[in-house]
This record gives sequence, C-alpha cells and structure tokens, in this order.
Amino acid sequence: MKITMINNTKENQDNIALLKLIYPKITNIFKTILGEDLIIADENLNYYYVKLCLITEEVLKKNDFLELAKDAPELPESIIGDFKSLEAHLETYLRLLNEFYGKIEKEYILQNISNYQAPEEVEKLFSEMEVAIEKYIKNNKQQTKLLDDKNLAFAEKIKASFNNSSSSKKDKEYIFEWYQTNDKLAHLIIKGEIKLEFTGEKIISLLNFLHKRRGSDWIDYNEIKNNTAIDNTEFIRHTVDDINKRVSSATKNEIKELIMSKPINKSPKSPKLYRWI
Repeated sequence: MKITMINNTKENQDNIALLKLIYPKITNIFKTILGEDLIIADENLNYYYVKLCLITEEVLKKNDFLELAKDAPELPESIIGDFKSLEAHLETYLRLLNEFYGKIEKEYILQNISNYQAPEEVEKLFSEMEVAIEKYIKNNKQQTKLLDDKNLAFAEKIKASFNNSSSSKKDKEYIFEWYQTNDKLAHLIIKGEIKLEFTGEKIISLLNFLHKRRGSDWIDYNEIKNNTAIDNTEFIRHTVDDINKRVSSATKNEIKELIMSKPINKSPKSPKLYRWI
C-alpha cells in the first residue's frame, strides 16, 4: 500500500518542508484579521500574503504534488477589496488551512524529513511579514479608537438633540439619524444609540441617497439609478423591505416604515416610488 502520495526525493522533501513552514504563516495572517475589530486595507500585509500564496502555488503545480494540490484550500487572491466576503469566509479559510496543513504534516512525517533550512530569501520574507502583522494590529487599533471616538461624539450630539427637542412625546420617542462611516459601512441611530448596522457599497449608496432626500417629494426609480448607479429594481425593493423590517423590529413595531413606498399605478408589476420619512 502506498502510504505517501509524493515521491521520496530530496527536492520533494524540501518542498514539503517549505509548505509546512509557509501555511502556518498564511494562517497567522487570517487569524490576525479575524482577531481585530475592523478589517482594513493594508497593502503591505497584502503583499506578503500574495507572496506566500505564490510560493505555495509554485510548489503545488509540480507533477509530484498534483495529487496533494487537489486538497489545497481555495483562498482569495488578495486580502484587500471585498471585505464583506473576506469577513464572511474567514473562519472557513482557517478551517480549510488547518485541514490542509494536517495533510502536509502527514507527508512530512512519513518521509522522515528533518534538518530543513528554508532559503535565506524565504526567511527574510517571514521576518518582514511578522513586522507587517505588528503594524497592521497597531494601525487597526488606532483606526478602531478613532471610529469609537467619532461614534461617541456623534451619539452624544444626537442625545443632546433628543433631550432638547420640544417635539411631541411620540416624535421624541423615535429619533433616527443616518451615520455613514465609509462607502461600505453605515449605521442607523435610533434614540441616540447605534442600533442597526448596514454593510455593502450598493446598499450604503442607496440608503445614503434616500436619506439625503428625506422629507422631499417621492423618488422614482430613474432618480435612484442616476444618483446611485443601481439599475436593479428588485435590489431596491429588497433593500427597502429589509431596512423597514429591521426598523420595525428595533422599535417593537411602533415604526412600520422608515422608507415609505407606493406603486406608480395600479399594475401589480408597477415600479415604486420611495421616500425616507
């Protein structure tokens, strides 16, 4: 019975040992991202992530490694860009990396590899990557503090407005403010406290536009399309339905609609008009 899938040669053993060193480094990058409060774009850390992945790809495409490569996890090409997808799959990536590392470890043991010394340029890459991780953590904590301070200041401003308002009791009970952190993150603040979080560039673009036009005339699909580049009516309907459901739940059904809608005509498939209350 063949107990190892890789031919026992010095070159192959060196490559197995190299994979055994590299995959924990990639895993450490994902653990670092998962362990911080924010996911931020760090081109320096991304550089080392891509470099490590390229080395593994070079090894796994060798003929003797093709069988092992079938079990290699499919990782993102970059750790900057689609943060929502990255965040959603971080734990999956870590699980797959750990599983694949187990297969590498098995090959390492079966081939009785010892005394491997990584090339000097690889050792240098590892050292520089550790520095990049330290900088990422430091930068992340600084940005988190800035965001917390900004959110706190904004919340205090809304609370002051709430306390000083001379509106009726019902109006004072629910004060809504839209706070956009960046293109992909925003919060709906209710009664001076952040209650609902919204992510995704298209969703933020739509809600931000509706908020800017709050209290105005009804907004039609063409206005939304021209101001947000969103050309999907179903996406608009879904997003509006979602925010209304979340607001209704947060206010215990006191507020049924934050964004009102009505059909243009009586046709069942009629486009809708929208307005932020």
